[in-house]
Amino acid sequence: MFFIISDNHHVIVERLLKELDISATYISGQGAYSGVCKNVILCIVKKHLSPKLEEIVRQEDPKAFTIITSATEIYGEGYKNIFSEKL
Repeated sequence: MFFIISDNHHVIVERLLKELDISATYISGQGAYSGVCKNVILCIVKKHLSPKLEEIVRQEDPKAFTIITSATEIYGEGYKNIFSEKL
C-alpha cells in the first residue's frame, strides 16, 4: 500500500492507470506545519509491481513524500470479497 504526496500527483496517477493498470484514490490532506493543502495518492499494488511504482514516483517527482506499508487484507474489486466467509 502506497501513500504518495506530490505536487505532480496528476502525472503520477495517469502513469499508474496507463502503465500498471491500477487505480488510485485521492485523499485530501493539509500540512500541519505549512498549512498547504495537498492531494495524497492512495494505491494498492501487488508486491511484484512495487518496484515499477517506485520508479514512476522517482521519475515524476524525486522529492515526493512516499509511505510504503503492508496491507494484510484488502477487500473490493480485484481483491477479496468482503461478503465471502472468512476461513
